[in-house]
Amino acid sequence: MQVDLSDFVLANEETNNPADAQASAFPVDFVVPAGSVVIIARDCTLEEFETFWNVTLDANVFFLISGDVNAGVPVINGSERLKLYGPTGAVEDGLTVRGETGKAYRRIQPSAPNSMTSWNVVAERLATPGVPDLATTDRGIFISEWADATGSGNYAFEYVELFINP
Repeated sequence: MQVDLSDFVLANEETNNPADAQASAFPVDFVVPAGSVVIIARDCTLEEFETFWNVTLDANVFFLISGDVNAGVPVINGSERLKLYGPTGAVEDGLTVRGETGKAYRRIQPSAPNSMTSWNVVAERLATPGVPDLATTDRGIFISEWADATGSGNYAFEYVELFINP
């Protein structure tokens, strides 16, 4: 099964006003197989991302660059909540819990993205990009992880991960 994410939008709300949300749309004709992971990095190449996070992403991981260092998604500064909109504008997943600077949020439960019981919150360096903690039996399209990247100039390595398993 293939999943077309072309008309999906990932939003980052740092306030309680949805009108203030930053958002990034997925590229046209962006189709991935079920069981895939999608990583949206803030502003770095795949090679730079893998080096920074000390990972080698598997073939089932699709890497996108937001390329927007001041707006859009991801901008992880603390207080953000993430939401994923599908092609009709309906919410696919989120709002998530509010993030904190210097943390990584790893999703462990498919339901209740706004509940802390759905997340394993760890120090940013314990992030696991490309390896979701959700079970392969969990069905849906999920915001599965996001991580801050503190330190001078490291904002470029912030990311949001999606687990695509309809």
